[in-house]
Amino acid sequence: MFRPILATSLILLATSAGTAQLPSIIGMGADNAAGVLGYCVKNRLVDATSANAMLDKLNKKPGVKGSGAFKSGETGIIHAGKKDISLDSLKGDAKGKMCSMVLKQSASLL
Repeated sequence: MFRPILATSLILLATSAGTAQLPSIIGMGADNAAGVLGYCVKNRLVDATSANAMLDKLNKKPGVKGSGAFKSGETGIIHAGKKDISLDSLKGDAKGKMCSMVLKQSASLL
């Protein structure tokens, strides 16, 4: 079954410092998404109810919880294509926006 992937390569948002660009998360795997969602819930950056429901589904996929990508996701590192993104490097509400993007993207990884 075809599931659409987040097709936007950059998302613009207004911040107190002006306009910042959030990088694409295309290429993120289910294992990394699960780890990142855990980080986002732990740091209260995304709705825990929605994220935990998605986490339950992602964690049921074989090999998700034991992977290196899962473990780095738990520390706030997003593996997206050829580039890694550290949530800790983002300012203001950009962390929450990225967590919301990961939550939405995760549905296409099931």
